[in-house]
Amino acid sequence: MVGEGDRPLEFESVAKGDSMFRDLVLVRIVAAVRMSGLSRFGEKWRAAAS
Repeated sequence: MVGEGDRPLEFESVAKGDSMFRDLVLVRIVAAVRMSGLSRFGEKWRAAAS
């Protein structure tokens, strides 16, 4: 295993970009769920997740 301090800067930016991409996908999924009328299920899932 590589220590926290040994990670190169490029890896940090890739990880940040990956989390941004994941947020974008999550927003799309939430929007699609809302559009398809399953918002009640989405609210239950969000309440369980938080």
